[in-house]
Amino acid sequence: MLQSLLLLAGEVELPFLAAVLREHNPALEVVPIGNAAALPPPGSPLLRRARIVAFAFPEIVPGPVLRAAGFGAYNLHPGPPGYPGWAPASWAAYEGAGRFGVTLHVMADRVDAGPIVAVEEFEVPPGIHARALEESAYAAAARLFWRMAPDLAAHAEPLPPGPWQWGQPRRTRRDYAAMCDLPADISEAELTRRLRGFGYGGDGAPVPAVTLFGQRFRWQEPSGGGA
Repeated sequence: MLQSLLLLAGEVELPFLAAVLREHNPALEVVPIGNAAALPPPGSPLLRRARIVAFAFPEIVPGPVLRAAGFGAYNLHPGPPGYPGWAPASWAAYEGAGRFGVTLHVMADRVDAGPIVAVEEFEVPPGIHARALEESAYAAAARLFWRMAPDLAAHAEPLPPGPWQWGQPRRTRRDYAAMCDLPADISEAELTRRLRGFGYGGDGAPVPAVTLFGQRFRWQEPSGGGA
């Protein structure tokens, strides 16, 4: 029987998500986890009787902890299967993706590599910038969590994988930083695309910058936001 669930999320989301889970399993012990340091060790009895669920959780859960979870570990990735890795909304905005979404998947040792169990997608307005796309993805993540909450909270068996496959490449922080290093001869069209995707420096990310005549010039987002 599924007795406990470790809920990994931000301080704002934790109480609301926990309440949704308890609606579907009033006896469920929901343990809020705000950072990876608060996770129980792999040998913990709590882990053996628990399921891990992560919602927009920025830290990596160690492999031994994942493998010790008695009822599996699931992550809600803030991008669709075609955009694994870091800052998916930035890459989608830069590439002008026509559709975007969020992905619920089994957590594995490798980031965004486990079997996919559910996806929530939506159409993307032309010219949208990364900040607005992240906001739309956050709303989609909430919808997907609500839809999957009965299975996550009350069904002890593993969630069955669906037909989706992860795309490539799997972007990293280093890839993101490389896109912020602007060449001095960048075209106007390419500059517009890069500012749309990487121009607001969310979550402490680097911002676009260019070196001219020995001086480093960094982009500062206008007060109204966007690019």
